[in-house]
Amino acid sequence: MTKNILIIGGYGNAGSCIAMLLMQETDARIFLGGRSLEKAKYVAEGLNRLENIQRVEGVRLNVEDPQSLKEAFSGMDIVVVASNTPEYARQIAVAALEAKVDYIDIQYSDRKLHS
Repeated sequence: MTKNILIIGGYGNAGSCIAMLLMQETDARIFLGGRSLEKAKYVAEGLNRLENIQRVEGVRLNVEDPQSLKEAFSGMDIVVVASNTPEYARQIAVAALEAKVDYIDIQYSDRKLHS
């Protein structure tokens, strides 16, 4: 069964590198999420062209908005946080728990832990 993976901060440096690795090593559908739908779609199109596939998609989400997170997490199997948003770490983690999706924050730090 094909997994759906959402990368928050997916069009940034770390997020796009993770997306590339996932494209090469899995058959997952990859969703690049961030505030700018245009940037997310642009990077997704570039990755799809680079690998000659069509399984990366750009989506808009706002980590400041719990409803936006809820909608973005719907249908996902895994959420990867590749953005440096310590003030929203708890909110994102709670949304992942509520959506019953696996969650990993690749930039977790003391700053995020104590926010």
